[in-house]
Amino acid sequence: MINWTIVLSSLFASSALFAALAWLARALVTHFLSKDVERFKSQLQLATLEHQIRFSRLHEKQAAVVAEIYEKLLPAKFCFAALKKSDSEEFSPRDRKMAEKVLEICVDAFRFSHQHALYLDDAFLQKISSANIKLLQHVGLYTCLDDMLSSLGDFPHDRHHLVASTLISGWRGMEDNITPLLEELRHEFQTLLGVTTELA
Repeated sequence: MINWTIVLSSLFASSALFAALAWLARALVTHFLSKDVERFKSQLQLATLEHQIRFSRLHEKQAAVVAEIYEKLLPAKFCFAALKKSDSEEFSPRDRKMAEKVLEICVDAFRFSHQHALYLDDAFLQKISSANIKLLQHVGLYTCLDDMLSSLGDFPHDRHHLVASTLISGWRGMEDNITPLLEELRHEFQTLLGVTTELA
């Protein structure tokens, strides 16, 4: 006859041995997987930190570029405002000096912005280019017509006055091109700082 006690005890012992082996195998797999997960987490955190450092440096550089363009263009606004307030109907010697100064300021700012185009928005670069073209058109027109009028000694005074007053009004209107650029630069800088403002 079959001794059921022996069969049950050996079955129970085998089951307990399999359960212990299964628990041990599970514990080993969990241990190795948790080590892999922890290593992966630390690599991911390191990569995230490197990414943050890299982009914080880029944002820092972008903010520096935006601030420098603003600093370069701000005197142009004041020069254009002074030209706008000038009571001379033509370019006085003072107006000529102011126009030469503002031209130097703007050319320097426009050149700098194009040298650092990687840090600027395409729409803003387009606006800078547009303002640059308008400024150069005024410079070119004034220079050509001034040279031409100077070479024509007997040019009628009323025509000379008309041409000069038209040119000076164009120069005086340039402030309207610089002010929106300054506002956009200010807005961009504040956005980089995390301060949200609305453009006027």
